[in-house]
Amino acid sequence: MSTERVRERSYPWVIGAIAVVLCWLFAPQPIYVKAVDKLVQPVINVSALLFGFMLTVAGLLNSLDRKAIADLRESGLFPVLLGYIKAAMGIWITVAVIGMVAVLIDPAVVVWRQPLLRSVAALWAGGVVTGLVASQRVAHIMFLILASGRRSITPVRDDRVEAVGR
Repeated sequence: MSTERVRERSYPWVIGAIAVVLCWLFAPQPIYVKAVDKLVQPVINVSALLFGFMLTVAGLLNSLDRKAIADLRESGLFPVLLGYIKAAMGIWITVAVIGMVAVLIDPAVVVWRQPLLRSVAALWAGGVVTGLVASQRVAHIMFLILASGRRSITPVRDDRVEAVGR
């Protein structure tokens, strides 16, 4: 597997891990307590909507007979795109579950001399960032497919997808 392919597959996870570390190291307790109080419920709702959106995208891709989809299937990149969609769906469900857990945690609970809510809030924030980046990756590829009315989607440099004018 090429370096570019590894980078494409892993960058949402790396950015999310950086967000977890930064949130855990630098977010003071009042911020993550307030985040749980004010942000978790709306983000759970948005997570569910984005999960549904990704499921719809996967269903539409399977039903489309466009030339771009046929090119993706022939090149072997269609399973890669579906894998990215599946990963985004899994991330958004995980964000919703972590958010529900965060709502139930008492801010006074301490584990290993650290507030438990601090760790859960950091994981939740990292999940949100990872979900946003993974969804952006899917949206970028989808826009390439939609813009391919006059163009073809062809594999370039070790299975990367790129729109090429004809």
